[in-house]
Amino acid sequence: MKQLAGLMMAVLLWNPVARAEGNVEAKPPAAAAGAEAKATEKKKQRSIKSSAILIAGGAGIGASAGKMTGKKNAVIIGAVAGAVAALIYDRATYKNPKGS
Repeated sequence: MKQLAGLMMAVLLWNPVARAEGNVEAKPPAAAAGAEAKATEKKKQRSIKSSAILIAGGAGIGASAGKMTGKKNAVIIGAVAGAVAALIYDRATYKNPKGS
């Protein structure tokens, strides 16, 4: 019921006829203002393309480290290990890609 009252108040607030008649006060209720601020706020998240580049880079680094060992399947094992490590890092930091 409280949400409905807040919604009705928000509709009245932005209704120019009601505002001109002086039926409502000029500032929105706190609930409506908070909902509006959340809707306009953009969340910083890493894009899918950036995540793919990060994981591919980890796989490449792992493959090159595996190649340096000189063993038979070390390239594949290194690539998989690097990709898994990059995936873990990506998922741990995807909401805040800049680290701040």
